[in-house]
Order: sequence, then structure tokens, then C-alpha cells
Amino acid sequence: MEHSGVKPDVVCWTSRVHGLIECNKGEAALRALDDMGRRWVQAVVKTHGDLKNKHMQTIGDMDDIPKPSIETINAAITGFIRRKDPEQAYRVLGWAAKFCINPDVTTYNILLRPLIKEGRAKKAAALLGQMHKAGLQADIVTFTIILDEILRTSESSTPEALKETISEVFNPRILWASPALWRELVKNMQILIRFFGIE
Repeated sequence: MEHSGVKPDVVCWTSRVHGLIECNKGEAALRALDDMGRRWVQAVVKTHGDLKNKHMQTIGDMDDIPKPSIETINAAITGFIRRKDPEQAYRVLGWAAKFCINPDVTTYNILLRPLIKEGRAKKAAALLGQMHKAGLQADIVTFTIILDEILRTSESSTPEALKETISEVFNPRILWASPALWRELVKNMQILIRFFGIE
């Protein structure tokens, strides 16, 4: 592609990174991320001189060189989570921080799913707390992840264990979603409570 004079855009970089992870080439994917970032930084320095990190947030793509984006980060994190390699996923988050790329709701949802699936309610609640501290509100996907996993595992859970999981994840420290989402959540929780006879 580049030999023909065409520069990769953010979609090409994202596809490359995600594809390498899917082919079990995680280190190559991280090198591709580094390559993407290095090219962008070189273009920024060439145009603007050395900048502090906080000023990098205000600069977007440079000519034909795309700035690393949260979409690229989320694709990489998704790939590593699917391959059951959360350590690499968090490494990608560390890399993103160097470019002032902050996690978005999608990022948190990607990280939340395996925690809920593995029954790690305390870690899930902590992650939701971090999301809140970052000023992000849970979306319907967040609640769907939580409720789907709770319902999926409910057959093998006692009503008491189910009640404990629900109250741990939805504890008062994280009552910060929009009113519309909470109405939907309360409606679904009432259905769950009636279904399981939890009083």
C-alpha cells in the first residue's frame, strides 16, 4: 500500500492492529501501534516543534498521517480480551495514555464484560467506579452486559448469591447513570426480583 504512495488512514491502522492480534501476533500488533504513534509524533514535531502531552490533545491528524484514536485502542483491547490476555489490553491503555487518549464508555464496556462473566463483582464495581470518576456515564450496553451475564449465570446461582452479585455491582457508589437508564434498570430488576422470588 505504502509502496504505491497511499498512506494508511486510521481504519487501515485499526484493521492492521486488530488483524495481527486475531492472528495471535500480539507483539507485532503492539509494534504496529508504536509505528502509528511514532509517525504521528514525528509529523507533529516537524510542524509544531516539541509539545507537552497536554497540548497534543488539541492536535488531530497531520496531513495524511492519522493520530492514534480511541477506535484503534478499542479494537486492540477487544482483540486482547478475546484472546484472554487482559495484561496486554491494559498495556494498550497505558500506551494510549501517552497520546492523551482517554478510555470512553466503549472501552469500559469491553473491559467490564469479562469481569462480569468471571463473577468478579468487586472488580466490576471498581471499574464502574473508575468510569464514573472519569466523568463517563454508563450506557444501555453497560447495563445489558451486566444483566445478560447475571441472567446467564442465574440458573446455577442461589437467590441469595444472585442478590449479592446484583447489589455488589449496582451498589450506591455507582448510582450515576442517566435517569432513563435507571428507569430501564429498575424495571428489569423488578422483573428479576419477581422471577426469583427475592424479597
